[in-house]
Amino acid sequence: MAGAFVHFAPAVYVLAAALDAWRIVATVAKPQATTIIPDVLRDSVFGLAIYAGLALVATSVAAVFDRAARPHHSPGDLLALALDGARGRFGERADAALDQLGVLVNGASDPRLAPLAQHCEALLTASLLAIASAPAVRREAIATRTIEALESLAREAHDLDAAAGAAHDDHAAALARFVVARYGGTTLDRTTDSAGDGR
Repeated sequence: MAGAFVHFAPAVYVLAAALDAWRIVATVAKPQATTIIPDVLRDSVFGLAIYAGLALVATSVAAVFDRAARPHHSPGDLLALALDGARGRFGERADAALDQLGVLVNGASDPRLAPLAQHCEALLTASLLAIASAPAVRREAIATRTIEALESLAREAHDLDAAAGAAHDDHAAALARFVVARYGGTTLDRTTDSAGDGR
């Protein structure tokens, strides 16, 4: 939209300048001809300002409509669509690997899992297109190589997910130890001490 306004801006300005020149020529024989020149300059500035304002408004409206009309998909959504679309297309082994790769959908934004999720989505998109357009004699080979790639991704996803889980556990344990050290013993310790005092 902005490009269209920029493209037509010179033409509009040339037209406005031509109309102003015609006004000057039409009144040049009159004594007040010199008084119209400031008006012409003022009109040109106003015209450019109005044109720029229209361009800004039109561009803003187009951007709002474009954002509203264009569906927003997160990386996890795109991967989930690819996983669903691939089920039943490459055989049972592939479906088992796809089930294991489901862990990437929720972890698509995790820095450790994001590259794997992108590679998985790209692989499935390319493989689905390949098997859909291939002759029957080529489909088994396409399915076999896709299965091997999916199983490799599934193994790596499992290892990365396990490592991420261990890291989260270590972080939570460290925070728990800090809180206990900062604020005193645990509830169990205080309960035991109270019971001992009662005796």
